[in-house]
Amino acid sequence: PLPLSVDLDIPSGNVLSRVFVLDASHVWTASPGPGSTVPYSGSGPGYDHLSVVASRSTDGGLTWRSVTLPGDWGGTQPVATFADAQHGFLLLSGLRGGGESVVFATADGGATWQRVGGAASLGSIFSASDAATLWAGNEGDAGPVARPILDVSRDGGRTWTDARLPGLVGDIFVNDNPVAAPVFSGQDGAVAVIAASTDTLPIARFYRTSDGGRTWLLAAQVLLGENGSDGVAVIDPLHFVVIDSSAGRLQATSDGGATWQEAASSGLGASMRLRFWDPRNGVAVVQLTNGPTPAAALLRTTDGGQTWSPVSITPPGRSTTGEASPSASPSPA
Repeated sequence: PLPLSVDLDIPSGNVLSRVFVLDASHVWTASPGPGSTVPYSGSGPGYDHLSVVASRSTDGGLTWRSVTLPGDWGGTQPVATFADAQHGFLLLSGLRGGGESVVFATADGGATWQRVGGAASLGSIFSASDAATLWAGNEGDAGPVARPILDVSRDGGRTWTDARLPGLVGDIFVNDNPVAAPVFSGQDGAVAVIAASTDTLPIARFYRTSDGGRTWLLAAQVLLGENGSDGVAVIDPLHFVVIDSSAGRLQATSDGGATWQEAASSGLGASMRLRFWDPRNGVAVVQLTNGPTPAAALLRTTDGGQTWSPVSITPPGRSTTGEASPSASPSPA
C-alpha cells in the first residue's frame, strides 16, 4: 500500500505523483500535498501551486514516514531517484509555463532534504548512477517544453551540462528523447534515444561509453516502424532489444550493437514500455484501450521477448498504518 498522499491517476494528467523502488524494502514517493493545484493548468506560478510531500518506507510499504519540502513549486513535477538506501535526489522538473528545474538531496534515506541546485529545464527521465552522478533526460512532454536530450551532473545535482551524445549535441526537440536513463556496469554504460524530429522515420540510436559517460560513441541505429508500436530497451551495456509488436519481429544484440539477431515475437500490444533485468527476463506495460480511462496490462517474458504472458496483480488495501503526518519542514518524521 502507498501513502494516502499518492495518487497514480497518471493517464488523466491530473496528478503529479512518482514512486521509486530501490529494492524489496526501500521505497520512496513524491506527491502533491495540501494546497496544491490539481490538475496543473499551465497558467504560471501565480495560478498553479505545488506542495511536495516526500514519503519513505524501509519495510516494503508496510509503514511510511513523510515530510513536506519547504516552498511552493507550482509548475514543476517531482521525480525521485536513489543511488543507495541513504543517498537520494528529488528533481522538480519544470513544466510548460512553470519555473526552472530544482534539485533536492538527502543523505539520510529521505528523512531530511536540502536544496542543492538545478538548471533551466531538466527532463524527468531521472536517475543516479552513483551518489554524485545524476542524469536527466527529455521525456518528450506534449507542452512542448524545450529540454536537453540528456544532461549530467557530477556534483550531486549542483551544476548540469549536456551529456554530448554524438549527433544530438544541443538538441532540445520534444520528439527526441531517451527511452530510459543510462544503464551502467562499472564505467561501461549505454543509453537508447528515439530520434524522430529530423529523421524521415523514427530511429533508435544506441550510444555506449567506457568512461562513466564522459564520452559517448554511437554504437548502432535501428529503424523503427511507422505505427509507433516499437518497444526499445537497454538491458545492460552489451544487450539491447527492439520489438515491433505489429510486425511480430524482435531484434536483439549481445555485443553492444555490432551484430543483431532477429526472431519472432508475439503477445504484445501497442504503447509499450519495456524493462529487462537480464537478457531473458523482462516486463512490458501495454496499453489495452484508449479514451478518458485507458486500460493497461503488465506482461512478462522469460525468453528474451519472443513470447509474453499477462501478470496478475492484486491491488493491496490502502492503509495508514505507521504513516506520519507531513511535517511543515524537512525534518525527521
